Amino acid sequence: MTYKIYSRLYESAKNCRGLESFIANNPSIHPDDLKAIYLFASNPIKSSISAANMSQRDFAAEYGIPLRSIENWSRGASEPPTYLQQLITYAVFTNQRSVSKMNVLFLSTLPSRGAPFTGF
Repeated sequence: MTYKIYSRLYESAKNCRGLESFIANNPSIHPDDLKAIYLFASNPIKSSISAANMSQRDFAAEYGIPLRSIENWSRGASEPPTYLQQLITYAVFTNQRSVSKMNVLFLSTLPSRGAPFTGF
């Protein structure tokens, strides 16, 4: 998904009254992707860190963001600009999708149950 499409959906999710209507308004996009975008739009920083399955420190290091900024955003002391929220959530969203695709590819290379492994 391009950033342009993600950005449009992100803005739409912020203005939508509920997940069900957000999904219904975007039938051409996979519901799992829409759920993730809706979650990111409702709480960008906390949901991004949670989705990335990282500590604040690891998240800051992974995405090149000062730890103090992550801490301030997470506790509500300050808020990043909207464009930065979108960029951060898009980075996490695309990384998640890449990991999911890699897992599917990896699992598809495994022999079926009971079949001998012939990978060597």
